[in-house]
Amino acid sequence: MDGRRGYYYVRIYNYFSTTLKSILADKPELYNDFLSKVKQMGWSKASTIASDQPISSDNAEEVIARLTLVDEKGKMPSYRELEKLCKTEKGKMSQDTQEEIEEKNDVQKYVSANFSLTLAQDNDVRSALDHARKVAKPGAKKSTLLSWICRDYLSTNMGATGGDVGIEDIMARYESLSEFDIIVFDRATGEIKYGKDNIEHMPGD
Repeated sequence: MDGRRGYYYVRIYNYFSTTLKSILADKPELYNDFLSKVKQMGWSKASTIASDQPISSDNAEEVIARLTLVDEKGKMPSYRELEKLCKTEKGKMSQDTQEEIEEKNDVQKYVSANFSLTLAQDNDVRSALDHARKVAKPGAKKSTLLSWICRDYLSTNMGATGGDVGIEDIMARYESLSEFDIIVFDRATGEIKYGKDNIEHMPGD
């Protein structure tokens, strides 16, 4: 198994075993029924649900019914249909609801970082955050934007000085922030260094 698929498996496990289980704590039958259907979908569809997290305590029954709706041929939604459904439902959520869902994810550990800035440094930080916010998906937190900025710095400078930067981790972070699927080719060898699975889901395939 390559590192990227392993990353997706971990994300799937964390979401369904922790976040969603907490959201549906008062609806155990709905949770168990949905989980059994997700297992039939395959890991790529499960990863889309785990990434977008479109289910809240308020919309759970309606959204789960749509995500697992079977057509006249007995098939559940395709990957693209599921992806569209997830993004549509996530877009309907208020910012407060989205933050409540994030807080239910026990695997996210938060720490406080306190330091003082000069006025010039504060201006630099605010300018960088404002620029990153224009590129990121709507509602991205300041902590997410700052982490993205720092990873961009590390990928540029550590690579130049011989440091080791994991491309899977960096690209996965960019995908999470921007909601783009990324494919990386090695210019010298033509080898796909990241995103082989994204090719399977390209439009027209």
